[in-house]
Amino acid sequence: MKSLPKWMQLNGATTAVTLVAAGGMLFAISPETVVTAFDSGPAATAPATPGTAVAAAPAEDEPVEEEPVEDGTAAGDTTDTRAKDAAGQETGGETGGESDDAGSLGGSGGGGSAGEEPQEPITPEDLEDSGLLRQEVESRIQSMRTTAATGAPYDFMLTQFNILGSNHTRPGSNADHFAPGGVRTEWAVSYLERWGSDIIGFSEIQKDQLAVFQRSTGGAFDAWPGTALGGVGVPQTVVWRKSMFTATAKESVTIPFMGQRRPQPVVRLKHNETGRELWVVNVHNAPRGREAERDQAMALELAVINELRKTGLPVLFVGDMNEKEEIFCAVTGRTDLYSPRGGSRGGACKPPKGMRVDWIFGSSDVQFTGYTDEKTAEVRRITDHGVLHSRVTVP
Repeated sequence: MKSLPKWMQLNGATTAVTLVAAGGMLFAISPETVVTAFDSGPAATAPATPGTAVAAAPAEDEPVEEEPVEDGTAAGDTTDTRAKDAAGQETGGETGGESDDAGSLGGSGGGGSAGEEPQEPITPEDLEDSGLLRQEVESRIQSMRTTAATGAPYDFMLTQFNILGSNHTRPGSNADHFAPGGVRTEWAVSYLERWGSDIIGFSEIQKDQLAVFQRSTGGAFDAWPGTALGGVGVPQTVVWRKSMFTATAKESVTIPFMGQRRPQPVVRLKHNETGRELWVVNVHNAPRGREAERDQAMALELAVINELRKTGLPVLFVGDMNEKEEIFCAVTGRTDLYSPRGGSRGGACKPPKGMRVDWIFGSSDVQFTGYTDEKTAEVRRITDHGVLHSRVTVP
């Protein structure tokens, strides 16, 4: 007689960066612009039948380390495609390499490998002349500022959710005591519906989980990038409720991640009722000992945020940033963004208590209420991270 799977067993500094995006430009400010989808990935597989067991979670603040995902490979696939070289080391396949060399940032959609020829970096001193915004739409910025200042107020529920990728919970994987990804995603949908989440920044979500999410929500949410930038873009997907928001620009910023280059979504959303717009940047920075990659990613992300703020629109910056005090002090010290978790807002850095590696930040022209970092029993059977929620008001 076969034994039950584990999840059903109830017993218990300044960094040089390269700024790259679609068409050689990082951002398109024209309200009519929506970036064309790049390389679409294969269809996701159907989820497993939901179960009822509650899985135990790893120790507090010790989430499962994210794995690289090879572009075009369905991360939820149960086939282990890794090969071994003559020395017995795993190469290729799903891991995508484990080089400690962060490499340079490049490519509008990611998908490069750690062995690519490094590109000439752009230093922070070059940012003013780096063409971050299209020259032909600079004249629109003032009118966008006027709209941002005079539009009607609105509010929505923002959620940041590292959902624990299905690649981590396959039999024999490092978190196989959790239920399969499809099952946990169905649980997550029920959980998110009760919270009334309108914008969700996912981390680690895989193609099979994204398909389950879209099916289980009846197509109520749009997503970026989803599979539009290939397999490496899926884990950082941000979704928004279509009845409330419409995307008016879809961009990405590419960062180093565990020897790969991964595109992080940057999307401009228009609130359907008021016509007002805001930016959402959702990121997942490299884990654990990959400090050099995180430093490069953070420098790039903050440069992007400061450019977005020049449009006069609010900016939300969310994700699994795999840093605590360092990311908080950098964001609040080098931008006008602040955290609903608390702590200082500019000036001498005073981090909040109880920090985790997951964050929500917002620009000074938004208001946060009801911030919650939830790690209930329900959350712990879905993921090894807390789930962050806050109501956001744009006055």
